[in-house]
Amino acid sequence: MTTEISAESALARTDPAIARLIDDEARRQRDSIRLIPSENYASRAVIEATGSVLTNKYSEGYPGRRYYEGQRYIDQIEELAIDRARQVFHVDHANVQPYSGSVANLAVYLAFAQPGDTIMGMGLPMGGHLTHGHNVSVTGKWFRAVHYGVDRDTGRVDFDEVARIAREERPKLIFCGGTAVPRTIEFDRFAEIADEVGAVLAADIAHIAGLVAGGAHPSPAGHAPVITTTTHKTLRGPRGAM
Repeated sequence: MTTEISAESALARTDPAIARLIDDEARRQRDSIRLIPSENYASRAVIEATGSVLTNKYSEGYPGRRYYEGQRYIDQIEELAIDRARQVFHVDHANVQPYSGSVANLAVYLAFAQPGDTIMGMGLPMGGHLTHGHNVSVTGKWFRAVHYGVDRDTGRVDFDEVARIAREERPKLIFCGGTAVPRTIEFDRFAEIADEVGAVLAADIAHIAGLVAGGAHPSPAGHAPVITTTTHKTLRGPRGAM
């Protein structure tokens, strides 16, 4: 859904330059085909919700335990989001507060590893993500990252290599998933390797969350004790993560 700004809108009257640029972007999105996997077209309902009075509120803390007053309705909204996430992904717990997938992944690192610990993820050139230990990311600076890849002939994850690296390096944390993985992710095989070496398995499903929710891709639930995803991309929600 691309929405242009009315000439009579408050924004057009207050800041016509910004209104024109938003209109230009709306037309660009409407008139072109976007093939960027991390982008989607938010519905009018999502745009209305993200442009509402909720932007006026700070809500640090958790429902029922905030640092600011006036959270009665914010708490209900967050609890509703948590309940929906649990139902959609068939999990026991959900934290819907991260504002990006990178922040969600960083929270996982800080929960299960210490700076300097060895962590493991798919190499960026093979389809991984910057936050899976690439050296331009803080995850590659704070932690000792080792990477696995794919078989050059089949394009599939080389699980013999994954197992070998995991046994040699003994990572505290193993990330599976990535940004350019056109094959089905075999969460069960990653789980077997993580269990063998005593690592925590984290499944980053940011790019396939909608497919998982719709049953078109196997779920990591039951295999990975930690799952991260963004809320836009294939979920078509507002920008955020959980």
